[in-house]
Amino acid sequence: MKLLQPKHLSDKHWYELVVGSSIEPAIASASFETVPGEDAVELVLGKKLESLGGHAQQYVTKSVESLLESYKHLEDGGLWCPGTGEYGQLKPETPRKDEKGKTIKYENPPGVPLGVMLPEGPGINWDEIRRNVNIPVGITEGKKKAASASSRGLNTIALSGMNGGLKNGDLREDLKGFDWKGRKVYLVLDKDPSHKLKTLRDGARELYKLGAMLDYYGADVVIGTIPGKLKEKVGLDDHFAKGRTLADLRWRTVDDFGLNSPYLTQKYRDHNKERMERGFSAYDNPIVRDDGTRNYLDFGLGR
Repeated sequence: MKLLQPKHLSDKHWYELVVGSSIEPAIASASFETVPGEDAVELVLGKKLESLGGHAQQYVTKSVESLLESYKHLEDGGLWCPGTGEYGQLKPETPRKDEKGKTIKYENPPGVPLGVMLPEGPGINWDEIRRNVNIPVGITEGKKKAASASSRGLNTIALSGMNGGLKNGDLREDLKGFDWKGRKVYLVLDKDPSHKLKTLRDGARELYKLGAMLDYYGADVVIGTIPGKLKEKVGLDDHFAKGRTLADLRWRTVDDFGLNSPYLTQKYRDHNKERMERGFSAYDNPIVRDDGTRNYLDFGLGR
């Protein structure tokens, strides 16, 4: 396997991707890059620094100085996960912590709109996938997980996080670029430990919201959850790295998930019943009508 390692991935990152996340070498090579500190700073902060007047000046402003100090940890470099347009995520070698002391594992570039990340590799043609509804698509959070699923033949879109598929009660523009009508979609997010009830409820809510919206656009959606009571957070790549398959996940329709998930509140159960009764469809009941008013699909769920 070492013979297949490309020069643009460090030994550490190559092992993390190919062994730790069970990603095919060709997909790992085409989808990720190890970047040194200077490049990491530019990739994450380039847009923000540009809006502040840049940092390649004789006199650095206080705003620029403060920003660079906040992201000083980027100087150690990291793993770059490129996305659509200017978007991408960096996994820093030395991650910072937020105000609550929680480690920020991935950095989103400030000032750059959130996008999606699409694994690349032999036989993966996203232009064809967008157009051809006969090609099933997976959706998960994080590019390593998407690349791991793509390594198993399910071309999978990576969201920036659990709530990265929707914006203002509708699909994000990057997802609107796909033809969904009649397409089979496999939707899987991370599963948190059993004692983290709030996080489990948040995850279930986002799964239902995105699943319901894709269903609204005509997709044939199934929601997969990682089975069992867990002691630590598990993603799709962890699931595969343990030798498990897509068939080992628990699959349910959006309707079934909306009615029976133990982590959804009554608000979402009621919404699901309403959605089923009304038979919402993006083709005969658009989210934004011709007169500019919104229909009743999201119940404010997109916020």
